[in-house]
Amino acid sequence: MKRFRLLPLLALSCMIFPLAQADDASIVIKPRPAKTTVLALPEFQPKSGNLDPAVDEYLKIVNETLWNDLEYSAFFKLLSRSFYPAQRIDEPEDLVFKDWQDQNLGVDFIVIGNARIESNYLVVQCRVFDLKTQEQVLGKQFRTIPRYTRAIAHRIADHIVSLLSANASQGIASTQIVFERKTRTGKEIYLADYDGANLQPITSNGSINVTPAWNPSNEWIAFTSYYESTPRLYLVSLANGQLQAFPPSGGLLTTPAFSPDGKQLAFAARLNDASDTDIYIADLDGGNLRNITQHPGIDISPCWSPTGRQLAFVSNRGGVPQIHICDTFGADLTCITLESGYASSPDWSPDGRYIVFSWKPSRMAHFDLFIAEVATKRILQLTQGNGDNENPSWAPDGRHIVFQSNRSGTSEIYTIFADGSELRQITNLQGCSNPDWSSYAQKN
Repeated sequence: MKRFRLLPLLALSCMIFPLAQADDASIVIKPRPAKTTVLALPEFQPKSGNLDPAVDEYLKIVNETLWNDLEYSAFFKLLSRSFYPAQRIDEPEDLVFKDWQDQNLGVDFIVIGNARIESNYLVVQCRVFDLKTQEQVLGKQFRTIPRYTRAIAHRIADHIVSLLSANASQGIASTQIVFERKTRTGKEIYLADYDGANLQPITSNGSINVTPAWNPSNEWIAFTSYYESTPRLYLVSLANGQLQAFPPSGGLLTTPAFSPDGKQLAFAARLNDASDTDIYIADLDGGNLRNITQHPGIDISPCWSPTGRQLAFVSNRGGVPQIHICDTFGADLTCITLESGYASSPDWSPDGRYIVFSWKPSRMAHFDLFIAEVATKRILQLTQGNGDNENPSWAPDGRHIVFQSNRSGTSEIYTIFADGSELRQITNLQGCSNPDWSSYAQKN
């Protein structure tokens, strides 16, 4: 999944295949619904009778965050509030359906809500109504301490996405992204919400810490650290900060990737007296270690298929780094990049149909993101121009991708829809790289 640069070797002479562009309808990645669902989202109001002025400030955060979350979900069109009927909507009895229907606004659902402070907790009530049937389809109360106001808005957005998409997505608003951040002394691992907010450090040892990777339950992050000079793997618990060294040692270990069941790690290693880097799989305690590539070339950056039966990885065995696939015993090897150039950092889509990776074909000046259809090896170019775009990672909904880019002059983290639209820069920290998107958040 993660990339370490390999030294360019001999160029590979291959037939050059045409690449599909992002608007090529021949490859459809998580299509949006045939009919766009239009939402109306009036601002949530202080609950009638509320006397705490702090609620107004909390609601500013809720209203802004909820709008952004739903707009970026890839499922809805939000009707501009400039078209809304001029009325305050706090409770269901405030909603006059006729006002919305008579204006032919094309709204399918309306989301209303209110908030209050109760025993030092922020309590937000959310309701969703189907404007065609005039029936309530969601009614839920959310409760948190005010410190987590943004989190409550994310949870509301995820419930709405899950409901109105018929669970095609569980919503990504409560997910998080882990990445490297350049510091004065090296690199540290940082964590942020999916939109770049709520930034917090995971490591602070003053060394070089790179290639972070989530486990499937979002409880642990594996990463490479040079803290003890030789690069080795560590696992850190997000619950209590507990740090565990991954047992195999005696050489270079890097680019970890958890298996879909969370019981194994795939990683690249040059152990003991080995002269090259291979892909290994081991249990989390280091047991059942096995080399699955065993090739004199350099093999690195493994990622698992969703079934846990295959791995994609980078290998220069053909002369230059390309993306290969094999099963977890190293058999059934195939190359999916059939053109010369430097390919790296593969990541398998949640539905198993695609692999996203960064690639600089021989005729291009920069790294860009590409998506390969696993079954056919057809390739779609996702980004184009504007610096190097690298190290992609899928969101759990399969509709969004996070990656690093230096298009602004320094390396920062960006997200994009899987069809190449809706680019967003989520960091501005002067040196961020190697992002990895978490699994879905646990709902409550």
